[in-house]
Amino acid sequence: MSRDIVTSRRTVLTTLTGLAAVGLAGTASVGATEHPSSPNGTPGCPRGGNSGPLECQFGTVDRIVDGQHVVVLLEDGRDTIGQEVIPREEATWVDEGDHVIVRWKDGEFHNITPAPTPASGR
Repeated sequence: MSRDIVTSRRTVLTTLTGLAAVGLAGTASVGATEHPSSPNGTPGCPRGGNSGPLECQFGTVDRIVDGQHVVVLLEDGRDTIGQEVIPREEATWVDEGDHVIVRWKDGEFHNITPAPTPASGR
């Protein structure tokens, strides 16, 4: 008799996220140019973009995978331009949907902080 293998959605997502994390870990070691550059005026980023020692990019926490990894979608205005997978212990305070700023130094993850909340124009 043939036996059907049922794969849960969680198993598929965990596998895909793990593969993405491995891929990102490999590209992070290539250098700082692999990360999207921050535009001038991004809140919490140095004026003049990446002129300082840290690179930074605004993002939104997309999901937390198995309580071990935080997936941040990196954004330029309203466009998603990449993602960063961060160990959960580096961002224990975040929840899905939080707006954050991710920083790199010498092409390696440096830190993640809450993004300033823009004033409401209502």
